[in-house]
Amino acid sequence: MTRTLRDLTGEMTYVNLLLNLERYTGYTDSSGEICQEKKVLYKLISGLHSSISIHIAADYLLDKTTNLWGTNPDLMYDRVLQYLEHVRNLYFTYLFVLRVVTKVKYYLEQAEYDTGNPEEDLKA
Repeated sequence: MTRTLRDLTGEMTYVNLLLNLERYTGYTDSSGEICQEKKVLYKLISGLHSSISIHIAADYLLDKTTNLWGTNPDLMYDRVLQYLEHVRNLYFTYLFVLRVVTKVKYYLEQAEYDTGNPEEDLKA
């Protein structure tokens, strides 16, 4: 009896490449050429870019002559909100960072922080 890796690990399957020759498969989806890590990296960078754009639009110089600062919703829409993929990538990045911080919470709490200001160090 042949045992597969799935039998041993529950995750993988042994594939005999002599029976599955390397050849053109006809697969045409564009994502077939991008590895998963690149997709995740692209989503994270896109999410960070969207976050930066939203922060710029949230505190924008509206009038130079009066030095009036405020929210610029048109800029926010033009750069981020009109693109569903940008909003999705922003949400993905938020969840990614939240998950990482949750996983390293213990280490963050144990670390000593030095801001150069003893009063601020007590807050940190």
